[in-house]
Amino acid sequence: MIKTKLICIEGIAGSGKSSTAQIIYYNLKKSGFNVKKYHEFSHPHPVHNFQFTNVRSWINNTIINWKNLVNQIKITDEVIILDGTIIQNSIENLITVNVDNEIILDYISKIETITKDLNPTLIYFYQDDPTQAIKDIYNQREEEWKKKVTSYFENTQFCILRNLKGFEGYESFIQNFRKISDKIYKSLSISKISIENSDGK
Repeated sequence: MIKTKLICIEGIAGSGKSSTAQIIYYNLKKSGFNVKKYHEFSHPHPVHNFQFTNVRSWINNTIINWKNLVNQIKITDEVIILDGTIIQNSIENLITVNVDNEIILDYISKIETITKDLNPTLIYFYQDDPTQAIKDIYNQREEEWKKKVTSYFENTQFCILRNLKGFEGYESFIQNFRKISDKIYKSLSISKISIENSDGK
């Protein structure tokens, strides 16, 4: 990992991405690295425009942003940590509008090609029982968060087309996200590690 200039941390919501990103950031800083960390909802974000209009324009704009970010990193000594960017926010946006998996995998392939000169490293959190993990994470959240999240997901094309509401919609969406994430992880040829973290540690 010392040779990488891009560290990506991925997994379903509540799997420990942000905590891990903070630990890595602190330790790299402590070791003298010039490091920046971006949370999945950082504003401004170097990659994502959170105003989703249509699939084609969103993909094209995001690819341009990836290219610009890579070009900026190349001319500095910075190491960039991206929390939930290369998979989570990208794929969740595309799943909400019911995009075919082939388009998603093609998009990820393009991002892998664009970032290859940075020798990216991926840390991927997963759970042996994703259904139980989703329930555990959901039940640990505040009621306000639950209402906000279930309301958001049940109004996506993904849930509307399947007539899914409430927790059922959230659970189905995240299960689908997890399946696609697993495929993406297997397809990537970059430096990577997968970590089973059902115990939340």
